[in-house]
Amino acid sequence: MMTFEYTYLKELLLILAVLALLLVSYYYGFWLGGKMIGKKGDKHLSLISNIHVGLTGILGVMLAFSFSLSSTRFEYRRQLIIKESMSIGTAFFRAGLLPDTIKNDVRNLLLEYIDARLKFYKDGNTDEDRIKINSESRRLQVKIWSITAIIGKSAPSLNTNVTILALNEMIDVSGNISSSFQNHLPRIIIILLVIVSMCTIFAQGYCHGFSSDKNIRFALLICIVICSILFLIKDMDAPTSGFLRADIYGLLEIKQEINKYSYSVNK
Repeated sequence: MMTFEYTYLKELLLILAVLALLLVSYYYGFWLGGKMIGKKGDKHLSLISNIHVGLTGILGVMLAFSFSLSSTRFEYRRQLIIKESMSIGTAFFRAGLLPDTIKNDVRNLLLEYIDARLKFYKDGNTDEDRIKINSESRRLQVKIWSITAIIGKSAPSLNTNVTILALNEMIDVSGNISSSFQNHLPRIIIILLVIVSMCTIFAQGYCHGFSSDKNIRFALLICIVICSILFLIKDMDAPTSGFLRADIYGLLEIKQEINKYSYSVNK
């Protein structure tokens, strides 16, 4: 919980720092524009206004593009987690088709595997934490696979084959999830968004200063809107922290169903 709060606070402080930079850019632009009064004509104001409009358009396109990238990644992760919960549930119930000599062992390992996957989605996990948890998940995968592979070779049957297929899908999905959680929005995109935002707000402040029409409320509103979009983009790109987090209800439901029907190693 402490890690989650620290991560969330760090993201919030980062966005507040961006908001401060935007406001400083506006005031600097306003100050510089005010110094140009009387030195430049109306054509200069028209030129700066056109530059401001162009920068606003570029910023809008970049924000939309970045938001689309983050939302696509977020939705892809969500679908993979749903698929993972279904594949684990299928593998667990199909394990009942295995011979009695290994059925309980496989189910017990799958229960451990569910707990490991729940740890993977724990709030505030860093990339290093997920790498360590993935090592434990792979260890369980290898152990489960080795047990079923022995039966698959020595006594192949339809029941064993369908169980192995379910286990194979479970392993494949976990690999895809690990890759998707490491696939973040490139940092250079966030940096460019901040730079273009500062240039846009600077141009706006310059226009206001040149025309002696200071409108801090409007500038503050624009800065807050930009920072809110940046925060949402960053939040969707960090699925285990912030407001928008990976939904693991499917895994929790599978575990509850298993406990509800008392599928334990004693059966």
